[in-house]
Amino acid sequence: MRLPIVLIFTGICVSFLSGCARNNVQVTFYSDPSGSTLYYGNKNYGFAPRSLWYPISEEDKKQGRTRIATPSARWVSGAVAESVSLDLDLTRGYMWNHTIQRPVGVSGVEKDYQFSLELERTHAMQRQAAAQEAQAAAQQRQAAAQEAQRNKLLVIPTTNCTSRVMGGIVNTSCN
Repeated sequence: MRLPIVLIFTGICVSFLSGCARNNVQVTFYSDPSGSTLYYGNKNYGFAPRSLWYPISEEDKKQGRTRIATPSARWVSGAVAESVSLDLDLTRGYMWNHTIQRPVGVSGVEKDYQFSLELERTHAMQRQAAAQEAQAAAQQRQAAAQEAQRNKLLVIPTTNCTSRVMGGIVNTSCN
């Protein structure tokens, strides 16, 4: 009885998730060098790499193609790569990567690469701190489990004893 419920639930989840995938396309924007800030107009979408979702119309689905405008990218040096149109072939999938290149000949490229390095160092330190926090939490859980095990071993079961005196002899029986 349980297996059909699991299969129905799994089917519903897969249908729901695949339906979402077919209504949107995901594009992950990278920049070269990494660390540019992505913008649509004045709205900041954060540092590249960044994944963004775009809705797909029924007409796009029928044609098997969609066109999106990429965000503009701004590096710390002030270099800017303007937004361009990107044609996506939906028959090849709904998840895409696109790298935005820093304009050639614009000064400050060293500054942009230095920022990219600093950003990567920051991310590495964040990952290391998260790993250390996870390790500390695991050690705390292990210590708590060991303490619980020790406490379990120290519990002495109660024993009920009855003593009777018969003619100067004490008889004790315990349960």
